Amino acid sequence: MSSTLGLSPQSSPVSTEPDVKKSTRKRGIIAFFLSVIQPGLGQIYNRQPIKAIAYFVFWGASLLLYRVLNLWNSFAGFAAFIIILGSAALYMIVQATRVGFRRRAESEAPKRSRSGQIIAIGLAVVVIVANGSGFIWDRVIAIRAFKVPSESMSPTIRFGDRIVANMQAYAKNRPNRGDIVLFLFSPNNTLLLKRVAGVEGDTIEIDHDNVILNGVLVQEPYLEPTNSAADTSGEFGPKKVPEGAIYVMGDNRRNSYDSRYFGVVKLSQVRGKALFIYWSAVHARIGKKVQ
Repeated sequence: MSSTLGLSPQSSPVSTEPDVKKSTRKRGIIAFFLSVIQPGLGQIYNRQPIKAIAYFVFWGASLLLYRVLNLWNSFAGFAAFIIILGSAALYMIVQATRVGFRRRAESEAPKRSRSGQIIAIGLAVVVIVANGSGFIWDRVIAIRAFKVPSESMSPTIRFGDRIVANMQAYAKNRPNRGDIVLFLFSPNNTLLLKRVAGVEGDTIEIDHDNVILNGVLVQEPYLEPTNSAADTSGEFGPKKVPEGAIYVMGDNRRNSYDSRYFGVVKLSQVRGKALFIYWSAVHARIGKKVQ
C-alpha cells in the first residue's frame, strides 16, 4: 500500500474574502476620518508621504502668497482662497479614502522611504499645532467673519449682513477717519462696529446729523437722506479727541449707540477693520467693499 505525501485536499487554503473586505472598509474609514481632521493625514496613513508633503507645501505657499500680496482684503481674493484651498482639501480627502478602500492588505501599501514618512509627519504636526494654537488664524490669515446684529451701521452695513474683517489691520497702523472698525466695548467685552468720525487731536462737533470736524462740515455720502425737521439727534461738542483714542459713530445716526453716548474709544480697544460683505439677504450686496 502506498502512502500519499504532501498536503491532503482538506488542507488547502480557506477563502477569507469577508475578512479582507472588512479590513479594506476599516482602512478606508480610517483614512477618511484622518483626512477630515487634517488633509494629508490620510495619505500618511496610506503610506503616500510625497502626496502629503506636496499638499502641506502647497498649503503653506498659498498662505504666504496671500499674506504678502494682501489678497484677503478683496472679496475676489477671499473667494478664490476658499475655492482653491477647499478644492485641494477635498481632493486629499477623496484620494485618501479611495486608496484606503482599495487596499486589500498592508502588503499592498506603496513602499516609500522612512525619511519621507518622517518629513510628512513632521509637517503634519507643525500644521496641526499652528492651527490649534491660533497662530495661523491670528497671525497669518488674520481675518474673521461676523454677522451684523443691528441696524446701527445702515445703510452701509445692514442687519443680518455677514462681513469679513482684517484683525491685523491696525497692528502697525492707526485707524483713519472714515474707517469702519471693530472695537472691544466694556464692560461686557462685546465687539461693536462703527465708523471713525475723528482721530486723536481732532475737534469734533455734532450739529443735529451733521459732523463738523476741526471747524469744517464733513461730507458724508454714505448716510441716508433725512428730514431735518424731524431731527432728534441734538447737538454735541465741540470736543477734542484725546491722545490714543478715536471718536466713533454709526451711519444710522438716529439709531446708533456710539461715542456720543459712551465717549471715545481707546486705540487699545480697536480689534480690526471691516473689509467687505461676503453674504447678504440682498444678493446684489454680496462682495460689496465696506467704505
